[in-house]
This record gives sequence, structure tokens and C-alpha cells, in this order.
Amino acid sequence: MKDHQTITLRIFQVAGGILLSVFICVSELYASGDVNLLRRSPGETCEGCHRTNDNTPSPGEVGFDQNKWDKSIKMHSSEIAGYCSNSTYKTKTVCVSNGAVWTPRKWTGNNGWGVAGGQYGEFVCTTCHASHNTKNIYLIKENIAAPSDTFPGAAVNFRYVTGAAGNALYVMGDDSENHTSSIRVCEVCHSLTNYHRYNTNAQPNKSHNNALNCVTCHSHSTGFCACNTCHGASGSSGAPLITGDLVTGENATGSLYAGKHQRHVADLGYACETCHTGYLMPDNVNHSIDIGFSVFSINGGSYDGQTTANYYASGANTSVTNNGSMRCGNIYCHSNGTSVSSGTIPAYASASWGTGSVTCSSCHGAPPNYTNTYPKANSHSRHSYITCKKCHWNTTNTGNDISDYSKHVNGSYDIGNSTGTLTYNYSASGGSCSGTFGCHGSATWGGTLPAQDYSNCVSCHKSTKGSRRQIVDSNGDGSGTGGDFKKTSHHVLSQFTSTVPGQVTVNSPSSTTTGTGGFTDPENANSLDGNYATCTVNDNTQFYSNYGISLMGDSQDVTKVEVGVAGYYTADTVRTSRLYLQVSWDDGTTWGTEQYVVLPRNTASTQYKNFTSNTAWTAAKLSNLKVRVRNYFTSTPATTNNLDWLSVRVTYDYSMTITTPIGNAACLICHDVTLHLSGTVRLKDADSPGTVYAYDPANPATTELFCLSCHDANGAGGNYSPFSDGATLGAIPYMAGKDIKTYWTKTYGHKERGLTCLGNGDPNTGCHSNGHGSDYKGLLAKNLALPLTVAGEGAPYKTTNEGAYELCFSCHSNYSRVTKEAILGVKAGSKYDWDHWWGVMPPYYTASTQTNFKDRYDNSGKTYDDDMGFRLPGKYFNLHYYHIQDGGGSGWRYRDSINSNIHCLTCHNVHGSNTQWGWVYDEMQYTHHDGQGADKYGTIELPNLNNLNNYPISCALNCHPSAGPLDNWFEPAGE
Repeated sequence: MKDHQTITLRIFQVAGGILLSVFICVSELYASGDVNLLRRSPGETCEGCHRTNDNTPSPGEVGFDQNKWDKSIKMHSSEIAGYCSNSTYKTKTVCVSNGAVWTPRKWTGNNGWGVAGGQYGEFVCTTCHASHNTKNIYLIKENIAAPSDTFPGAAVNFRYVTGAAGNALYVMGDDSENHTSSIRVCEVCHSLTNYHRYNTNAQPNKSHNNALNCVTCHSHSTGFCACNTCHGASGSSGAPLITGDLVTGENATGSLYAGKHQRHVADLGYACETCHTGYLMPDNVNHSIDIGFSVFSINGGSYDGQTTANYYASGANTSVTNNGSMRCGNIYCHSNGTSVSSGTIPAYASASWGTGSVTCSSCHGAPPNYTNTYPKANSHSRHSYITCKKCHWNTTNTGNDISDYSKHVNGSYDIGNSTGTLTYNYSASGGSCSGTFGCHGSATWGGTLPAQDYSNCVSCHKSTKGSRRQIVDSNGDGSGTGGDFKKTSHHVLSQFTSTVPGQVTVNSPSSTTTGTGGFTDPENANSLDGNYATCTVNDNTQFYSNYGISLMGDSQDVTKVEVGVAGYYTADTVRTSRLYLQVSWDDGTTWGTEQYVVLPRNTASTQYKNFTSNTAWTAAKLSNLKVRVRNYFTSTPATTNNLDWLSVRVTYDYSMTITTPIGNAACLICHDVTLHLSGTVRLKDADSPGTVYAYDPANPATTELFCLSCHDANGAGGNYSPFSDGATLGAIPYMAGKDIKTYWTKTYGHKERGLTCLGNGDPNTGCHSNGHGSDYKGLLAKNLALPLTVAGEGAPYKTTNEGAYELCFSCHSNYSRVTKEAILGVKAGSKYDWDHWWGVMPPYYTASTQTNFKDRYDNSGKTYDDDMGFRLPGKYFNLHYYHIQDGGGSGWRYRDSINSNIHCLTCHNVHGSNTQWGWVYDEMQYTHHDGQGADKYGTIELPNLNNLNNYPISCALNCHPSAGPLDNWFEPAGE
């Protein structure tokens, strides 16, 4: 092959029957050149520039693909000034260094080397490369000129990649032979490098990798730097000094430990110049590790390294020692951050490179612990109870670790809030913040808050802002909209008109008496005159008093007063048996119109007579209420009726109207505000002043001790009426209020199943809503209407009204034995499948009769066999369905005062019980037995069954003293 010879290769190929010819031209080469230069892949010949193997169409051609075009790195002469101009091509991946454009990084004098405005001007690809007509396959120019000024040399003759030292005229660099000039591609430029200078006379070391391929170590992509050659590379970043041997090349520095390069270089992406600014490595004089701190143009710091290593302070204001502590200090990265304002770095943190970890408090405190006077006004101390994320969400969204390192140690104050807009206006003297971030209005750091009314909680909590919720209505006095206190149940009722219907039933006398009911036992009868209340003949009259009726609150509208008689007479012949009732509202001076009830024969029933029409009832009149009853019969002989008691039932509307807005006094009953705006609701322990519970909505159990501090035996530290809702714990209609803590600690109950006081009603959360208000009675999280007020409630039970039992039924749908289908259903065609009194069949059918509360009669002779058939011989009862079906507002007294349908809470103590079977009230003395064979059954073993009428069972219609046994089948064999 001769010099300057152009070679044309003609290739004949048959494709689809057509003869194709392809011409491939190559650059002219010296005949004596390194033949290895011709042994390239097709991508480095002409088609590497003009066409890729993908035959990528050019822009404007059919099938053009930008991604493939970018990868083809086209350099056609006509495109050099266009798409592939110097300004665009130098940003391609092949020319990227540390995420920026290709930039030589060695020379630091004269504003840098090879960069715009620096020594020799800006270097780009075409500084060294041409597109055509070079004598080497790498398209290196034969004359290289500096963009500005001049290099030591210019003419280049590059023919060999490698050669033999001392006999390689056309390689990249060779110092083995002294020379005062050079035509080698690397040496024509260099004048101050440690190796491969244009003139080697003053070069101290002439043995560095002579006649070898320089770009093996000094690649284009790193600006011809070669840190990794000596220091090793690992990890996705290829960063040096992370693991393994630190110096594998010549003249080791003595360093034995890689320090925190993994954290700073690989994890955080810091450039080498951050800690090694001004470095001249490798340094052939003392082979030192050059340390020079420079962060955001803030220079200086101190570093104490290993005792075995050599160090050199390569940066301004940087000091180095080798006493062995391996710590850096007085640098911006580990300072309190005030140098952003002051321009100077305070001597603050000293971070170890070897062991330990750096926390927020290591550098600037958490919160930053500098005063307002120096070096920058701030208000961190005032906000010490607020986590960092409240104002620095962009940097940390957890409050205790960095979520975005680009927003940390970046020379600026990054302010942001997750729930609202937050703007920080920087000022070296302090700055100010503003926005809808839910704390306050615009405020200057280090100054005072803007004028705002903080004396009344309502001033803020009548609206939402950021994460702040609306507690009171929009006006704060009940006349506005929204807010929890506009709901129907709550602890505080001091800001709007509330009308609550109620009903209370009491017996005479007020002291507890024993009796069997049914007018049958003269020893248990009682009346005003202290004698037995025994009516024997016509016109025989008895008096009753001591009702002691107490209604809710101070104002109520009594809509109905009724007197009820429960009983029957026994006689061989049918006769007219009446009891005439009268009431007095002034202690017997005046009596209302006489009304009568007709007693049934043999079967007891309750009859009420309404006396509202006799007078406009008031609370004062109720306190002077007396009742008298006169006996009447139509035939002889006379019949004796022993009247155990007479019931009086009062129906009223409780109304309270207070227009004064709720204030701190009401809020501070529950809330501790010493750390207000901390983002945490802090609740007081009512029994232990100073004890505070932090409420976490994600963990409803955090309010358990707070709730129980009021709902215990002594109320709120002895105060049984701590709120303004008219409630007196332990008194009607809040009898259970002071017993809840006792119940909650019993063996069985919802606590043992993971529930807590507050929650949304789902399993493992809770049953009650927050104390500010709920749309459901009892501050419940879901509907459990008590008393049942849905139209059509009562007998017979209707599945359409099951929303009134939502809380119980929705939770129990997860527990197969106590689902509504198991409780209220029966097996189709079984002996339990009948209408249970009301002419309506059970609402659900299941594979078996699953309820464990049932009654059975089969003439077995067993002690627990119901030989009476519970009123109907031979009948089998689903007793859960039977009791709930027997409604009508007379079966149970809700809160021991308000007549209601029989409900789950009639028998079951959901707060806690020591009775395993059914978690029923311990007062019922329910005992579970293993019966005969495989049978299991239960008994209620109260000595006096009339106690079922009393709290906490509060059974308004107690049939058991006369209507049947208190045994129930649990798991009868052969069901």
C-alpha cells in the first residue's frame, strides 16, 4: 500500500436476484502506519458517521428516528455547522463529564484551561478532530491550533496507537527519549503537565506509561482525567476511593482507608472538587492527598487524616494534619448553615470520616440552635415543637431524615409545606414567610407575629386552613355553617340551640323495693301512707308519690305525662275490673280528671294513661307529682289487687339555647395548648393534672387513657359534669358514664379484640367518633340509633331498618358466629322456622340455626328443657330474633330512662364483661353449663329476677318473673 492511496472496495452481492455494488471509502493512510488502525469495526469507518448499521434515515427522510439519529453521531461536513455543531455535539454522552459538558479540568490558572474565557479558549470536538481528509482513522487533525493563543506545537503526525518506547515517533506520547519538540498528538499541547510535555527538558519524571494508548486511562468523557486508574472505581457511579485498594499505581500516598466517599460521591453525587479543589494529583514531589474544600464558592475548612498518609492543602483557607482522627471541620457541609447569610463558616461541627453517623443535631441542631442575634434572625426556638417537615417539606417529608438531597446543603433555604402554599422571602437579616400553610399570617423571622386574635380558639377553628379542621360553625355562635359542633351529639353544647327528645320512666316509691309484679304479693306493695297498697273493694283508694323525676338540663318542654299499671286479676268468672287513675301536680291539693285502665284476666299487660291534658306540666309541677288509684269491680265477691308500684313516664324535649361563642374555657377542658400548632393534638388527663396524651389519628388507642380519665368512678377528678352537654356521669340518663373504665378492664370485651375508643367503626379501630361531634347518638362512629326512631321500627323486625344497627352489624360481618344472619336467622324447615308471634317469618335462612341463644322443648325431661314451651308448648325459639322482634318502644330503657326497642346493648356489655359467654352484663349472673351428653346450655341465676328491671339491664318489660324459665339452649345435641 502506498502513501496517499485511496482504496475502493467493490462488493458484489446477490439479494433478491439483483446485483448490488457497494463502495466503501477510507481515509488515506501512510503505508508505514500501524495496520491495527484499519482493524476497526464497521461503526468506525465511513458508515459509522454517514449511516449506522440500522441504516438510520436522515432528518426529513421517511422513517427518521431522532433516537437512532442521536446514536449515529453524524459528522458529515455539511452538518458540522448545523445539527452536529460544536455547541450540540460536545453535550453528547461521549463528551459528558460528571453530568456536565466536556471540560478539561487540570489547569486552574488563568480562569481554567480549555474553557471559554480561560487559557487557550474553549476546547470542542473540532479543536482536535476533522470530518474528512486526515491520515488516520480517528480523524485527528494534522495541525491542531488553539481556539485562542497558541500551543507549544501544532503539527501532528499520528499513526500508531502503541509502540516501542524510544522508537515510536507517531504514538500519543513518549518521554523515554528527551525531546524539545514533538509532533505527537498529546505532546503538542502540554507544557506544564507532569508527563508527556512538548519539551521534556524540565520534566522531572519521564517514565510514565511511554508509547502506550493514553485514552485507556485519560478518556474523553472525563476531560482526559484519570482518577480511577489509580484510585479504583466501583458502584454505579464509577466513583473513585469507595472500596478496595486506594492507590494501585506508583508512589502510594500511604492512605489505608477510603473514608466516606461512598456517602458523598456515590450517594450524594458530590464532585471531586468539593473536597479536592486545586488538586495536582498525581504529585510526584510528595505523593500526597490534596485536600481543598470548596462548596458553593465558600472555600476553606480543616481536615485531620490518617497518621500514615501524606496530605497537602490544595485549596484556599484549608488546613490539613495527619493526627489520626480522620475528621473534617469548619466547612459549609457540616455547619449550621448560616454562612448562606454571613459568608463565613462558623467553627461548628466536626464530622468523622471513619465511624459514627451524622444527624440533624450534629451540624445545626434540631431545630437549628443558634440565637436570633447571630448570625441571622430566626424563629426556630419558638417552633421547636414542630417537626422540620412542616416548613421544609421539600427537603424532608418525614421530619427526621433527608428525602431530597438536592434540597439539602445546596447553598439556599428551601422552604415548602405539603398541605398549603408556603413562601419564604429571603433576607440576610432574617426573612419572612407567608402563605396558606395553616399556622398564621405573614411573619418575619426573629420578629413578632402580626396582629391576630389568639385569645379565642374559635377565631381560628371556625374555618379550615391547611391541615386545620373546622371545629365550630363558620360564625362561631351557632348561626353559621359547618363544624363538628353542628352535629347532633357532642360533649360541648355551648354555641347553638339544641333540642333533644327524651323520655324518663320512674316507679313509686323511689327507693328500691322487691316485688314479683302482677299485683300478687302484698308484702312487696307500697304506697303513700306506708301501708300495703292493697285494693280490695270498690272505691278503695291508694296513694303513690316519691317519684323524684329529674330531667336533662334546666329547660325542657314536657309533652306527655303518663301513669302506667302493669298487672292482671285472677277470677273464676269474667267481670269488669278497672283501676281509676288520677294525678296531682301540687302535692295533692288539686287532682286531674280521673281515667281508668281495664285489667285483663290471667295474663299481665301494661297500660298507660296520658295526663298531659290536665295541666301545663313544668319541672316544678313534676317535683310535686302524686298519683292515686281507685279500685272498681262490677261483680262480687270483691277481688284483692296488691299494687306493687305504679310507673310514671314523662316525655319531654330538652332545649338549650346559648349564643355566646365557645371559648378557651370549654376547649381547655380537654386540650393542652402549650405546644399549639405542633401538628399534634394533645389531650389532658382529667384525673392527673399535668399529664398529657399525644393523639395520633393513625393510632386511635392514643386517646384511650384520656377518655377513661373522665369515664371512671370519680369522673373528671371528682367532677361528674365536666362538660356543658347536661351530662352528669353516673346519673340518669348517663348511668354508664362512670362505669366504662371498670368495664374496659374486664376479661372479655372489645378491648381484648383490639378495638379502642376512637376510630371509624372498622375492626381494630374503634366505635366512637371524636368528642367534638357526631351525627350518631353516643358520639358513635357509625349509626346505632338509640332509641330507635326510624318510622316503622318495632314489631315485627324489618331488614329495611337494619341501618339503625349499622355499627354492630357492619363489624360483626367479619365474625361468622355473630353476623346478623347468624343472630337473626334459622335453618329453613327446622322447628325454629316459624313466625315467632308476629306473622312474619325470620328474616334470614342459614345452613343451620347458628345462634347460641335459643329455647327448645322436646319432652326430654332434662332440667333445662323448657316444658312450658315459653308460653307456647312445643315451640322452638331463636331467642335473639324473638327479643329484637318484640319491640314497639317498650322493651328496654335506653340509658335507664328512655323507653326503646330491645337492642344488642340490652344484654351485652360491649365495654367489657367477665362473663365469657356472650359478654353479657355480669349483673345477669349468666352461667354456662355442659348439660347431659353433648348438650350445652346457660342459666341466668339472679335470686330476684325483678333486678332485670334495674340498671344496667334496664328491662322495661320484664316477663321472666312470671312468664318462663331463664334457661337457654346453647349447643343442643341432634339439632
